[in-house]
This record gives sequence, C-alpha cells and structure tokens, in this order.
Amino acid sequence: MGSKPIARSRIIFKMRLSEYIFENQIIVGLKSKKKKEVLAELLSLLIRLKKISPRSKQKIISALLARERLGSTALGQGIAIPHTRLEIIKKPLIVVGISKQGIDFDSLDGEPVFVIFLILSPKNLEGVHLKILAGISKILRDKYFLNRLKEASKPKQVKELIKAQEKSLGR
Repeated sequence: MGSKPIARSRIIFKMRLSEYIFENQIIVGLKSKKKKEVLAELLSLLIRLKKISPRSKQKIISALLARERLGSTALGQGIAIPHTRLEIIKKPLIVVGISKQGIDFDSLDGEPVFVIFLILSPKNLEGVHLKILAGISKILRDKYFLNRLKEASKPKQVKELIKAQEKSLGR
C-alpha cells in the first residue's frame, strides 16, 4: 500500500510539459485582442480538433472568467496562463497561443499579453494540474526563451522551443 503513492508521485514528477503540448494545439498569430475573445478562439481550436464539445464552450469560458475574477492569470512580461479544472474535461489539455499584436488581458504589469498557455484539466486531477502550471512557470522564467516564443512563426517552432527549454532545465 505504501509503494503505490511513491510510484505515482514519481510518474507525476517526471511528467514533461511537452507531452501535453501538440503542434495542432498551438496557434501562432492569434486574431483576438481581448481576453474573452482570445479564450473563445483557443477553445474553438479544441472544438475543431474534437477535444471538447461545442456545447461545453460557454461553460468553460464561464469557468475561466470566474478564475480571472479571483486574480488575473496574466503574470506580466507578456505571459498569461488561464486555467481551470472541470468535470467535463476528461484529460489535461493545453493550447498555446502566440499573439503578434498583443492582447488586453488585465495583466499585473498593465502590459499586453503575447504568449498564452490555456490549461484545462479534469476536476479530479488537481496534482497534475498544479504540475502543469509549475512546469509552464518554470520554462517561462527565462526571458531569452520567452522572447524566442514571442517571435515564433510556426507551431512546430513553438513545440521545438518548449522541448529544448525543458531539456536545458533537465526535464
């Protein structure tokens, strides 16, 4: 009985962020310029990919905006990590969005957001959700990496940058 939690925690600890980020879930050149619109744009991609149902879109947006009312997930330096956990989500999903013009996201530093990591997790996977948040926060600490993400022109480039950053951090 004592060995199962240890084995499980090792699996979670070794989790790589890049295992949850797929090229087809990356948008380079977001069109939206406001928070609610960009959330809808990112969720529309998940609908097209059949990762979420069209019926769930409004519920997810409402949950994300409720989380935003607790405190902006725009952390400054052009980064936002909107996230929520819901029962209708069956497995963790990450959508990465890169904006060239910037998004008004009520950032802590008042600056526009250029890089968004949208995280949706099942309600019952709080530990995994927190590990994903921590992993994103860790890779985004490097300003050089962040600038390269902002300059990315293709989803493949974004994915490769994330994998390389994880590798440089020993993940």
